[in-house]
Amino acid sequence: MSIEVTNVQRLRMYTEFSTAFATDTTGTLAAFSDVPFIEGSAELNLGQVMLNPEHAQQHIDGHPTQVLGIKECTLSFAMNLAPTGTAAANGITHPQSVLGEVLAATIGVESLGVGNGFSTGTSATNFGIAGNTFVNGDFIGAPTGTNAAFEIRPMKTSADPACVARMAYSSTPNGAVDTAFGCATYGLGTNPLTSLQFIVEGLETEDRWVTLGMQLESMTIDLPIGELPRMTFSLKGVSWLTGADAAYTSTGALAAATYASVDVIKTTGEFLYQTASSPALPTPLNVSSITLTPNIGYGPVKSPGGTNTVARWRRLRQAPAMSGEFVVPFGDDATAITFLNDRDNKTLKQIVFQVGNVAGSSFAIDLPTIQITDLQLGDSEGIRSQTVSFVTQLDSQTTESGTPTDLEQSAFRIAFG
Repeated sequence: MSIEVTNVQRLRMYTEFSTAFATDTTGTLAAFSDVPFIEGSAELNLGQVMLNPEHAQQHIDGHPTQVLGIKECTLSFAMNLAPTGTAAANGITHPQSVLGEVLAATIGVESLGVGNGFSTGTSATNFGIAGNTFVNGDFIGAPTGTNAAFEIRPMKTSADPACVARMAYSSTPNGAVDTAFGCATYGLGTNPLTSLQFIVEGLETEDRWVTLGMQLESMTIDLPIGELPRMTFSLKGVSWLTGADAAYTSTGALAAATYASVDVIKTTGEFLYQTASSPALPTPLNVSSITLTPNIGYGPVKSPGGTNTVARWRRLRQAPAMSGEFVVPFGDDATAITFLNDRDNKTLKQIVFQVGNVAGSSFAIDLPTIQITDLQLGDSEGIRSQTVSFVTQLDSQTTESGTPTDLEQSAFRIAFG
């Protein structure tokens, strides 16, 4: 017999729709995407409830045979928080990455922007895009920074042709030469109708599993300065199959995974902190640490006709959607008491945090409306610093259409550009 080693794995994923919730789709392997997860981070737990029939016993040590109940499973893995490497220039739709597919299914809203050309520009927040297909809440990338560095900005309003950025670019987009690059924007959905299905494969044929009907249990975002930013997903599922019981053929050697990933080290970018009602471009903050804690959870919709009693998952109310903190130096300047005043005055603020400054190799985290909740002095590698804590609210700035969309109201967005 052979002995299997750990951390030799392949992870493949498929997005289930509510009409085929927890249905084995492995017979069509071409529909699955290889997940570029971090080696050693994938952890699979398979369970099946054992029910005690509690039959009366006639001996002091008697115990009835347990009955098999419903199946359940959990899966967690980490991925680099990285863009696709593809710049969505004029006429190109920004592609969906595997990370984007996970985000679309778990947080609920995906908008894949189509690149175009700026037609006019009257200011760093007001410009035109002829034939514009961007929507309110989308991000648009433009080479408007110093030395034509790529900048990603959220749109307050977006129509054909007029657009208004929620936060200003460094300069006015040049209608003659600048491209409005499409971004893949992800936001919080109130009622996502999709779930995920995974094929989890180890080195040996016997170590092949399929998890069904999986949805988010928790998510973490790690943003260490000068290192690779990452996201960790913990998912729960309603059923699982062995490789022998699944529709796909799981025997033989572990086949090679196929995927491409562009890794971004967080050494370039900017942390923009501004009053929520102001579109003015602020001076970037010198932030030494950033912590984001999403608070997103799902509950089962129970049904006797469901899979192991579950018909689908439903996102629950768990406010705030996200909390976080950042650490900045404490010095003899106006910012020394800015955050204290913002807290005491209950001033609503916004944060746009961009990593990378090249088209196709950048991403931004958008917190359109936050409230400062705490401020503490401390030490950061010998520098007198202050830790600023906050919680998110619904976007109070992005223009809402007749029936506000989830993207327009989202309290949190991630954009790849």
